[in-house]
Amino acid sequence: MGDNYYIYKFNIDLKTKNKYKMIKSILETDYVEPTRPYSLKELDYLRNNMYDSLKLSKYKIYHTKCKHSYYIKKNSRKEKEILENKKDEKINLTDVGNCSVCWKIYKTPKYLKDKANDMVYYYTKDFTEDPEKITYGLLDLETVFYKWLYIDNYDRNDNKHDRNFKNKDEKHKE
Repeated sequence: MGDNYYIYKFNIDLKTKNKYKMIKSILETDYVEPTRPYSLKELDYLRNNMYDSLKLSKYKIYHTKCKHSYYIKKNSRKEKEILENKKDEKINLTDVGNCSVCWKIYKTPKYLKDKANDMVYYYTKDFTEDPEKITYGLLDLETVFYKWLYIDNYDRNDNKHDRNFKNKDEKHKE
């Protein structure tokens, strides 16, 4: 790979930054209206597919202090704790660990906090209990919520990675 790899990667980044808006969060995407009707079976299939692709567990936990509820990840520390308690027949799905939603809101950049708070409010309102009938809008809200919660990463590592490309490119010019 060598130095050519870094120059090539850096040039692609420069090219895309000039032509396209770089989206760093699912919260920056726009809602896309459905162009056709969806059957309930198709929406259920899409929902189950989303659960599988994001590796969500069947356990939904609830935090009494902040009133957030969400499905946890499979094979996570929280799921292991629930399974251990289940063996002791003390299954309690409230207040397992710290609230991931509160932590994620804290980590969300300032320019996205209002969108994140709005999305969490509507998710909490609509999904405290599973809806009887899923709609395309509810499925989109749920998908955005879980992608924001488990996929979006706001750490500074990305910026550090970009600086490494810039430094290597500058060294190559010398």
